[in-house]
Amino acid sequence: MKRNRDILTGIVLLVFVIAGTRELHGQRVPEGERLKSNSDLIVRSCYAGNNPRRIYIPPPEQFYKAREKSKGGSTIKVKTYDFPIEAKNAYLFAVAIWSTLIESPVDINVTATWSNLGSGTLGSTYLNPSNIIRGSTVGAYEANALYPIPIAEKMARRELNDPDDFEIEMVLNSDQDWYFGTDGDTPVDQFDLVTVALHEMCHGLGFYSTMGEYNGNGYWGYTSGLTIYFDHFIENGGGQQLIDTALFENPSAELLDQYESNNLYFSSPIARIANGGQAPRLYAPGEFDPGSSISHLNEGTFPGASQNALMTPFINRGEAIHNPGPIVLAMFAEIGWVHTYIEHDTLLDVENLEEPFTVTATITSDTSITSDGGYVYYSTDGFATHDSIMLTETGNPDEYTADIPVSDTGIYVSYYLAVTDYFDRIYRDPATAPEINHRFFIGKDTVKPVIEHEPVPYMLLSQDSLKFRADVRDNLGVDSVYIDYLINETAMDPVTMPVAFKPTYQGYLNFEGATLAVGDTIRYRITAVDASASGNSATIPDSGYYVFTVEKINDPVDAYENDFDGAADDFLKNGFSIDSPAGFTNPALHTRHPYEQTGDANKSIEYEAILTYPIILKESDAWMAFDEIVLVEPGETGTVFGDYEFWDYIIVEGSKDMGSTWYPLFPGYDSRINTLWLSTYNSTLNDGNSEALGASNMYRERMINLLAEDEFNGGEEVLIRFRLYSDAFAYGWGWVIDNIRIQGDLSGTGNDLFVDHDIRVFPNPVSGIVTLEGRLEQGIQGVNVIITDILGRELFSKEFRVTGETFQERIDLSGNDPGIYLITVSSGDKMALLKIIKSN
Repeated sequence: MKRNRDILTGIVLLVFVIAGTRELHGQRVPEGERLKSNSDLIVRSCYAGNNPRRIYIPPPEQFYKAREKSKGGSTIKVKTYDFPIEAKNAYLFAVAIWSTLIESPVDINVTATWSNLGSGTLGSTYLNPSNIIRGSTVGAYEANALYPIPIAEKMARRELNDPDDFEIEMVLNSDQDWYFGTDGDTPVDQFDLVTVALHEMCHGLGFYSTMGEYNGNGYWGYTSGLTIYFDHFIENGGGQQLIDTALFENPSAELLDQYESNNLYFSSPIARIANGGQAPRLYAPGEFDPGSSISHLNEGTFPGASQNALMTPFINRGEAIHNPGPIVLAMFAEIGWVHTYIEHDTLLDVENLEEPFTVTATITSDTSITSDGGYVYYSTDGFATHDSIMLTETGNPDEYTADIPVSDTGIYVSYYLAVTDYFDRIYRDPATAPEINHRFFIGKDTVKPVIEHEPVPYMLLSQDSLKFRADVRDNLGVDSVYIDYLINETAMDPVTMPVAFKPTYQGYLNFEGATLAVGDTIRYRITAVDASASGNSATIPDSGYYVFTVEKINDPVDAYENDFDGAADDFLKNGFSIDSPAGFTNPALHTRHPYEQTGDANKSIEYEAILTYPIILKESDAWMAFDEIVLVEPGETGTVFGDYEFWDYIIVEGSKDMGSTWYPLFPGYDSRINTLWLSTYNSTLNDGNSEALGASNMYRERMINLLAEDEFNGGEEVLIRFRLYSDAFAYGWGWVIDNIRIQGDLSGTGNDLFVDHDIRVFPNPVSGIVTLEGRLEQGIQGVNVIITDILGRELFSKEFRVTGETFQERIDLSGNDPGIYLITVSSGDKMALLKIIKSN
């Protein structure tokens, strides 16, 4: 039974470096995947010491061996900001050392910023409270603990966030006396950058506690009542576990007393082995330090000359410690960097006793597993009682098997797998067994398949075929899935939907031989049959058929306008409607209010409205304008369209192949694009969702250059689509679009703010001062003027008092770049929109 018995050995670094400028920002993820906290961002820091001394502890042997062999392996992707080249080289050397000490099949993304942190701090790592995963979802040893993303991804063997998301964010102090060499020959009057970078990387990889202080009380953990696995090992000198609420209430002054006791230890069995049988002592000074206490080893116990000194709270001038040391590596082994994997698919239900009930699993470990391989524990009474059978090797690499003995039908069999590793840790699958376990039924199957399908809203006359997809699951297994359909009232031959990838089945309705016309109706339903003897089947919809119509794309046009006040409906709509809800006196193109969300982290919802007139793009000056209100969930601060944390969004897209493929005409955006929309969205939050409503005085104009993206060129015929994307969780009011003008008259649109809609802006184009002038309707006492660029970024905002009927104001634009600017003049629910061109 061959296993790697070395702890945390040899993976060689593949480093990708990108330079840039940035601001640190937080991250948020769906509740179904990661847990949210009411805690602030956790910051762990390395402080400048006051005892200069020259010490050099070289990198561990496996670092040099890995470099000599030049082996490929785990990738650490690094993005640096504002680093001078010599600092970057030292930083990358530290990252290279860590890459040989940890093993993960998933890339670890790290970002580092070179910035002033003040004289007393050498570096800081920012640990977002929501960047954690519950152990039960990744097969962790401790199912009810939380794990930082890098450890959780290692255990899950897959990405748990966006592949480009940063798992570790740190800042190194630009205002220090640094030694940038990598040879450890650090002068006694300089700080060793490699050492500090190693230290901060260690925090980011999981060496930190959640224990903190607030208002005289100590606290730990998250709103879930759980905490990271590191905290599970923290005990006082009397062997009392600090997260034991029977001993210490959370939060409490008693907890803070423990934090300030100078008597705390990391009581881990593996760490004890590395520390000569004693639990390593943690830093717990008499006054709690939020950046340092408990998340470091004790300075006095492990001084700079110690091989375990890297993770003490202070680094002195002249100290070059290029090795985390055996205690830190043992602590890492305990908190998840040494892991055992059990991969197993639950047995399906069966109807008879003819086949053996064979449990098969692939078991691998970063260390080794005990010689017996592990056991299957099984029960027919919900684990009121149970029995076990040993797993044995099959002869295939890392594969084990056991047959569960069953002699009766009409029963449920519950079971789980358990494996013991080299350190006597028992790993289970499922991780929370026996409370949650695998289960299968033996006996006649009467359970119908379950079908999930998003109905087709329409099809285009130009389409020769249409793809249908459905997710189908069954306790026994799926035998077949097919589509029954009718064209108008004529029944057609059923179409099989083969499995594409479990549980998704897909098939195509081919219309090449059919003569379809605009307005024809397609009725269809999907049926799934399971593999039982009785062939249980399910059909959706439960009765009748889904129905959609054949729609036509009109002949292309050079220009298009629509204020939605007439009867014309030129859009194919799914989730949109032409309506005038409360707060609006004129109809416009609205999404559903509020828009929907799935609540399922693996699913999303998309609304779309396609203009049925393709636009023939001009060779130049190809512009589209429309008025809109955007109240959709904002992404995290600093994120841009395409980032994982750019949550819900709206987007305007174009297609040159009649809707088969779509490309952005303008990058997706959300409520953050306008300060009024953002403040309105956030004004009424309930359980993370916005209950704020849109109103007509919130309209702002959007202008889009149809030739701005490389995909589109003058002379091409382009379909235009408006789309709202909603992720699994938070949601808001939605989106409304009015007064669409494409390649026509893009002049401003005024409502009843000014007499006869007459508001003048001159000169236009303007190089310096622009004048706004118009005669106001009666009763207007003040107007608000907002100027934005075509991306919606606010450049000017001011409220003007009005005396009399005439409004006239001069605004200096001389400091702004040349381009197109949008001017919104509003008072209450009255508004005027204008466009102005700024010249040199």
